Amino acid sequence: MTGELLSFASVAPFESLPVGSPDWRRAVVQLGPEAAVTRALSQRILRDGQPIASLQAGAEGDRVRAGVDSERGPLSEETFAKWIDVVFLNTTAREIEIDQAGTDPLVMSRDGWSRGRDIRIETGRAVLRPFTEDDAPAFREIAGDLEVARMMINIAHPLSEKAAARWMRQRRFRGRPGFFLGIYVEGHLAGSVGFGAFSNALAYFLARPQWGKGLAGEIVPAFVANVIPRFALPSMFAGVFTDNPASSRILERIGFREVTRSDFQSPARETAERIIEMELTPEQAPEYFAAIQLGTT
Repeated sequence: MTGELLSFASVAPFESLPVGSPDWRRAVVQLGPEAAVTRALSQRILRDGQPIASLQAGAEGDRVRAGVDSERGPLSEETFAKWIDVVFLNTTAREIEIDQAGTDPLVMSRDGWSRGRDIRIETGRAVLRPFTEDDAPAFREIAGDLEVARMMINIAHPLSEKAAARWMRQRRFRGRPGFFLGIYVEGHLAGSVGFGAFSNALAYFLARPQWGKGLAGEIVPAFVANVIPRFALPSMFAGVFTDNPASSRILERIGFREVTRSDFQSPARETAERIIEMELTPEQAPEYFAAIQLGTT
């Protein structure tokens, strides 16, 4: 089956709803976890628009299992790649098992899937993807700008070539939480966006020529909408200096709400300054968190 043009089709009542769309998410959260998995993730495998197999999905604790009924014998692992993406991006499952006659079960963990899957997020004007070594000079020029660095909590000023390379290396994408991506506009590095591994703390910055163009308001929601389901994050945090109201407004539009305020000294500032600590939760932004919530047995 490798190399064939295959597609998936949901069965009723989800067949008219694009998987992962707001309407799809609103529909699945109206059901219990087991019913949601069975009804939303049981799908037909199509070849040239004609069904050749079906997957009957079900939930067992924090695992999603699918039995395959195929008219053509065992299907290749690559056949299920898109369906696996759908499951991990739209449920909190920690593991997937696919059973089909004539072959050993295919088992995939969320961690293994994340590590082995590239990340690329496209918006109207930008592409978010991992840095390359060729980006180092542009990164240093952008992040080394004092007006950029002083809004971050982990970028020193002045920024040496060695420190810039170390910052990029430590935060490269490894398929698990705790990474930053480059923001590319017309193929050129224009900033970075990412989040921390322990507090799920969101941060981003743009080159000064990109300020005031609405680009952050396009990039940040797209990034949040990808990484929350990808890593089944229960919430996200962000810290914004009080002299950065533009970023506060962007976060508020997404659904972030102020939790507290504290003093923090950026390595690019001479003194500690007031920072607004904000949080994004399922209650505040259900459209980002409305994945099928699976539990353990």
